[in-house]
Amino acid sequence: MAKTAEKKQTEYECPKCGDSLKRIQSKKNQKFYWVCENAEEICKAIYSDRDGEPLLLAFGEPEPDCPCPDCGSPMRKVTGGKYGDYYSCTAYPGCKGTIDIMPSGNLPPLCPDDPEHGPMKIRPGKKGKFLGCRRYPECGATLEMNGKPGKKPQREENEDE
Repeated sequence: MAKTAEKKQTEYECPKCGDSLKRIQSKKNQKFYWVCENAEEICKAIYSDRDGEPLLLAFGEPEPDCPCPDCGSPMRKVTGGKYGDYYSCTAYPGCKGTIDIMPSGNLPPLCPDDPEHGPMKIRPGKKGKFLGCRRYPECGATLEMNGKPGKKPQREENEDE
């Protein structure tokens, strides 16, 4: 008996090419991820797994009112990212500029020390998330997530003599 190769259909469709997605478990770290059935030939799409479903990103239209802080090109809103929604440069992959979106849905404030540095980035910290200048360590400006000035760490001098 000859075996016929049947394509197993899944309920998820690749946003790039429209073919079906397949869930695979990594042999290295035992985590799951999703690959497009056309991964080797056409689109090479790979998606993270979130609770047994592929983590698919949705891209909005370019917004000319929101320029990229790195190159000045328009940005577009990306929803469904691993760390939440954000704006991404339309010149990607040439420019990898991004702007985080605050939990309130607004853009983060500009750097208080030098507004030309652009919007601040959401960063993890020991006491929770905070806003830090995107040009760290060149600029060490910080704000709390509510927009209040953050406390700059003071360096202690060793007096062991």
